[in-house]
Amino acid sequence: MNNFKFIVLLVTILGSSSLFAQTPIYNVNFGTLNFGVTTTNNVSTPPLIITRSGQTQTSSAAYSATTANTAGTQVLYRNIITIGGQVIDCIVTNVEGTLTFDQTGTNADVNNMFVPYLNSSNTNPYSDFLFEFVTTSTSSGITTFTPVLLDNVVLNVYDLDRDASSGSGNVKNRVRISTTNIITNQVLSTIAATIVTDPAFWDVYQISNSNNNPDNINTLSSIVDDDHRLRATFSNMSSLLIQLGGQFTGTGTTTWGPSDNTYYLAFSPGANFTVTPTNNEIVVDLNGPVSGTNGIGINNTVIVNNNSPNNFTISSTTNITKGTTTTLVGIDIVYPVSQIINGSNETLIINGATTGNTNNIPFSPIPLNFTTAPSPTNFWLSGIEYTVTYSILNGDNTIAFTQLTNGTNSMDLTRAEALLDAFQYRNTAITNNTVGDRVFDVSGIGTYLIGTTTFDISSPIAKFIASIPTPLPVNVISFTGKAIAAGNQLNWTVAQEIDFSHYEVLRSDNGRDFNAVGTVYALNNSLDMKSYSFVDADAKSDLSYYKLRLVDNNGSVAYSSLVVVSRTNIVPTVSNVFPNPASTQLNVELNGVATDNMTVTIQDLTGKILYQAENVSAQSSVYSFDINTLNRGVYIIRIQDEMGQTSVSRFSVSK
Repeated sequence: MNNFKFIVLLVTILGSSSLFAQTPIYNVNFGTLNFGVTTTNNVSTPPLIITRSGQTQTSSAAYSATTANTAGTQVLYRNIITIGGQVIDCIVTNVEGTLTFDQTGTNADVNNMFVPYLNSSNTNPYSDFLFEFVTTSTSSGITTFTPVLLDNVVLNVYDLDRDASSGSGNVKNRVRISTTNIITNQVLSTIAATIVTDPAFWDVYQISNSNNNPDNINTLSSIVDDDHRLRATFSNMSSLLIQLGGQFTGTGTTTWGPSDNTYYLAFSPGANFTVTPTNNEIVVDLNGPVSGTNGIGINNTVIVNNNSPNNFTISSTTNITKGTTTTLVGIDIVYPVSQIINGSNETLIINGATTGNTNNIPFSPIPLNFTTAPSPTNFWLSGIEYTVTYSILNGDNTIAFTQLTNGTNSMDLTRAEALLDAFQYRNTAITNNTVGDRVFDVSGIGTYLIGTTTFDISSPIAKFIASIPTPLPVNVISFTGKAIAAGNQLNWTVAQEIDFSHYEVLRSDNGRDFNAVGTVYALNNSLDMKSYSFVDADAKSDLSYYKLRLVDNNGSVAYSSLVVVSRTNIVPTVSNVFPNPASTQLNVELNGVATDNMTVTIQDLTGKILYQAENVSAQSSVYSFDINTLNRGVYIIRIQDEMGQTSVSRFSVSK
């Protein structure tokens, strides 16, 4: 298993957008990645077995399903998809070794899948496969692989339908998928369950064998039934680690067992589930449900002013969900103690909490700077008693909340949401409270029962960031950000720019670790108001955190407050045209992020352009057009952003 731990580290590095700051991004749009296999010996035909030195191919040989089964073998699949004219390849590393690396058959749809076969004769009871997505270029006989980032990828894993050890009954199928950037994960709870002992993986374990017959690799219908498959969708990935094998059951352990099974990995949408799948993970969303985010990891930045308490939830609404067989036990708040600089002045308040159920004595604020774990304490909130425990590990402080009701150690969802709404951060260092961001990771803690064994699980992390701004060498009047087609646009307005040098734009993917992505120099030294703008063309596809590093001529620095930009639904699309039919005025409503340089065109059904407006500014999500000059009939309206992406809709005119 030491090799496995090394690969986990490798995936973490490859998935880091800070490492690939210039990584090209391609939108798969949940389409198909083709891992089709050929049996020809022509080395110019994919896939190839390769040997790499760094990122350079040094030798190659023709692929076959048996020659690629050795641990450490790498296979290059060429042209798994072409996006915008760019051919995307994939390097698959056989980390642990397997009996048959990627089987072929007579069915084209199955051959487009990645199909490894394992059995009990394997040296290891599991096999690891690392997928790295690249572009390939050759110059002077040297082939170089460049990592790429793929947006919006879907993966179906089929054949979780039979005993994994020759029908012995005590070993079932098990699949572990790296959770980096997973948006959703789905599996039918009647045939599989989720184990979350390692938050870096979605660990799925088969609990029944609804179809214990061997599958026919040449017959698609015997493979893809939704009662023995799982599906994961990813916001983006540059690499993916998948571990396949057997799972002992009935022993109270999660030990890997010998596998005797063929696995079918399809990077393609597949059919919809005919039965609604369940997600047994707990999901904590501090700001309530947000479309397109699955309620995970929502940022809740609060600017701390005048030392007043600040809610963990700006909107005062939360959303916590869980699987039907999952028990929510409590809420954990974790933060690095090193960021608590103002000592006991920095506290966590449970707004409205009292020391008893029938008294009005407020529960004391919890100091955040503890270096030894305090004794557990209890409080009451809205008639419910909670206990608070404290722990310290590797420089991180944890404050854990559990609900005590009728002697049971479980937390009601409604009460958990009320508790989250009651959390507040306060800094009472009235003079000279220390600037910087206080980042709190909030997660739901629970248990999941598989047979007679109870497993601990936890939700993905939702963030609350309390930001104490620096006394600035310039007066920053505003600092805002928005997503546009070209990247993330940051705008700021300043005044009193005296003896000032420049602004550094800093970006973070997690709200903690920031790197400079650009520099903007001061226009001149004056008291006048001035505006600046910067476009981060390499922004990642989901959340990015920004702040300005303000550098004076004397070398002193300060930092602005934090801005968060989401690139969800970046492409503007026409969601509604009204009224339809129209007579004098047409209103067009857009979804997604509109740009400042859109072109709006109205054509008749012959393609003749009747109206065109360029450089339309994105001041609103609804645009209105005078159509008095249009005759009765049917027309087409096109909205094109500055990157050439177009959305089309029809409307009619009745006069």
